Amino acid sequence: MKYGKLNDSPFWVSLQQRTDLAIHGNLNAALYALELHNNIADIVSLAPEIITEGGDDENIDLLYVDLDSASVYVIQSFQSPLFREQGARPNKARDSSYAVMALSTMTIEDIPNRIREQVVIAREAIQSDLIKNLYIWFVHNCPETDECKRIMDGIGTQAATMLRGLGKSSIIVDASEVGLETLDQLYKSQQNAILISDVIETPKNAGFVEYSDTGWTAFSTSVTASFLKNLYSRYGEDKLFSANVRSYMGSNNKDQAINGQIKKSALETPSDFYVCNNGITALVHDFEVKFPSEDDKNLGRLLNITGISIVNGAQTTGCLSTNEQVIDPRIKVAIRFIKVNDDEKVRKITLANNSQNKVLASDFRSGDEVQSRLRSEFERVGDAFYTGGLRKILTPAQKRILIDPETLAQVLTAFHGHPTSSYHQKTEIWEKDELYNIAFNATITSRHILFIYSLYEAIVSYKNDIAISNRHGNLLEQDKPKHEFLSKPGVSFIVIHAVASIIEMIVGKVIPNKYSLSFRDDINREQSIQLWENVIKQVVKRTVRLLPATDNRLSQRAKITEIMDNFREDMDMFRDNFNEWFPDLIKAIKL
Repeated sequence: MKYGKLNDSPFWVSLQQRTDLAIHGNLNAALYALELHNNIADIVSLAPEIITEGGDDENIDLLYVDLDSASVYVIQSFQSPLFREQGARPNKARDSSYAVMALSTMTIEDIPNRIREQVVIAREAIQSDLIKNLYIWFVHNCPETDECKRIMDGIGTQAATMLRGLGKSSIIVDASEVGLETLDQLYKSQQNAILISDVIETPKNAGFVEYSDTGWTAFSTSVTASFLKNLYSRYGEDKLFSANVRSYMGSNNKDQAINGQIKKSALETPSDFYVCNNGITALVHDFEVKFPSEDDKNLGRLLNITGISIVNGAQTTGCLSTNEQVIDPRIKVAIRFIKVNDDEKVRKITLANNSQNKVLASDFRSGDEVQSRLRSEFERVGDAFYTGGLRKILTPAQKRILIDPETLAQVLTAFHGHPTSSYHQKTEIWEKDELYNIAFNATITSRHILFIYSLYEAIVSYKNDIAISNRHGNLLEQDKPKHEFLSKPGVSFIVIHAVASIIEMIVGKVIPNKYSLSFRDDINREQSIQLWENVIKQVVKRTVRLLPATDNRLSQRAKITEIMDNFREDMDMFRDNFNEWFPDLIKAIKL
């Protein structure tokens, strides 16, 4: 696409509606790009933990380690206030080379203390074989250029060499210039499940057509492993798996034994692969079938498909396509091509075909009675949007007021349960009834969720303020310990648990059912966030008391419990001051 102004970009137009990202200034485009690429539901809450930009950031503006997708993102960002037809300055792309060195070979003591913990986390994940992809991005709001692409290709080679030196040659390196063209592709991928639109010739294998009166048509046949590998090589994962809730997860990680078995099957028993593998389901825009008889429109040979996105079979495709051995021509894979024009049906097909994979755990509680009731209740709340585990394509307006179910489950667990479970058992909250019932008690209401989630949002806001002051050198000396505390992984859950431990002192009453806590109905979400500010400031003042609770990333459960008991005893000494400290909050709370 030829760009004449910034508003020619759908991504840029959409970004202007994301006012929730405006607080992060020129990093808003990089955050939005990361959200779209990794399907992050709550980038606003995540931002304070992954932003490293500042005077001593080692040319890393964002550093994000996502163990769920086995990915590390190292992002250098540039944003021009005016449209630059000539593209971004190449020297900004070159800065990413120094970022790679800081992430990999620089002595950890030479890494600035402000970003050291994030670098340590990334290095540990790589060393522990938990990472499949290393994304090194130069994100900007200009047209992409051959010069910047050449530079990023060189940086990718540098990073791959570095990883080989660490014995991590299986990690896929994606060093890319992410300018307007790529940003628009990311944005459009959220609107269109099938990004590939080419007409693709098929092996003309025999198969059969299934017709439906509910809006879909499917052709079932088989294809060779070489056909799949050619698609993988030609289009890459982002396009080929665009409608899939999971891309290829690799076969070297400890929890990916099934992919190792797929490769083993392809190598050792290629003739039996067809019957030993579940096969593939792919969405297409259209397909063309040649029927031997005009009277029989069920059996025929597939001539070609128009567009493709594999919604089930990413692991099979990835294993066959990344296998270093020559592909055996005897390997056949069962496949069905489905054409459907209904977005809601596309969502159902995608989720149903991935029910055997470990997708978002909340997907499988979406039909739960509590989640269904909460979705209904939130329909009557004007300043909040809650999906209750249902996958939806969200508008920027919905994103601005989203209450992310995954984050919410962690927040509720921290308040009603234990912060160790919030941080280390994120998936288990949805999978294990015991934890799920702690988070989503049968008596929970949308008003209680707003009460607790606004506490979390207030903590995120306070963390942002402290982090921004620190990045720009405006942080007072006495506030530096607060920044150290608030920079720790999972610290929000510690603060939430601390507030929960003193909530009866704050209201001055016994609370028979803490799930009944809420703010008055006339208080909106923004006001709720503001009401929590003074409580958070008082809690964070106890940094010396609470900081040890963050040791080893909240893994020391008994130690945290003891620290919270001592914290509650300390706060009890100030109970008489609560009416003076929190008058508006106390008046606003309903039991």
